[in-house]
Amino acid sequence: LLAFGLPFIPAGLYGIVNEMAGRLFLSRLSPADVERLHPGSGWDVLHLTGVFSAAWKLGIFGLLLVQMYRLAWQPFFLRHHTDADAPELFGRVLRALLLFVGISGLALSLMLDKLVAIPLGEGIRLIAPAYWPGLPIVPGILLAYALQAWCVHFTIGVYVAKRTAMLVWINGAGAAVTVTLSLWLVPLLGLWGAVWAAIGCYAVMAVLMTRTSQRLYPIRLEWPRLVPLLAWLALCFGAGAWVQANPATGLAPRTGIFIAALVLPFVTGAVGAQERSVLAKLLRRR
Repeated sequence: LLAFGLPFIPAGLYGIVNEMAGRLFLSRLSPADVERLHPGSGWDVLHLTGVFSAAWKLGIFGLLLVQMYRLAWQPFFLRHHTDADAPELFGRVLRALLLFVGISGLALSLMLDKLVAIPLGEGIRLIAPAYWPGLPIVPGILLAYALQAWCVHFTIGVYVAKRTAMLVWINGAGAAVTVTLSLWLVPLLGLWGAVWAAIGCYAVMAVLMTRTSQRLYPIRLEWPRLVPLLAWLALCFGAGAWVQANPATGLAPRTGIFIAALVLPFVTGAVGAQERSVLAKLLRRR
């Protein structure tokens, strides 16, 4: 039991590094760096860090989705991993997960500026207007959490094989990527540098987790369908970032983007009837 559980302690510490690195490296910028990276904003380092923290707080919707999926997915695969059709079913669950993450993340990204403007009380909003310039980076934060959801899906191998020590090395590699990219990108890109560091971290972890899990417990990955779905996922969050960077975009273009995103995975054949029925099958096989 200890051998299974103890690796979660250092793995969790590495996870804290991944979550906090952006704020730390942004806070180390000089006033001249802030003016160079965000000219005309009038921000000091404290305000820059506040803008990033507020954007990350909005990205918490992505974290909630990851945690919801973790709580549902891990008991399910532990119960059904010995079923004859489990490798095929788990592959379909992955595609359904990406579809859900993309659609929900795009819906939030397209309407984020409208949501934060809704008054929650006298002079109270979700985040203060002074921090709204950070809204364009929120879709990037959501993309990082989408990659984290991918990692959660591929915990199946290390859990089934009881090789949780692998999580220490994978999370450690992610932390190293976060620090390295933050050192490089934050002085070059400011807010977006911190976001790209987070995306790079979870992308590397996703690759390592997939390779490890597939070696320990292979599931059926239909890459000709999975690759277009991943490209579609990136387009969804890219479209959301574009809309937030251009807040004058009207409701009609936003609706058109959302409808096109809904249709595209089915037109390309990335998902089909199997993925649409996967949630019903999960419920039937609880």
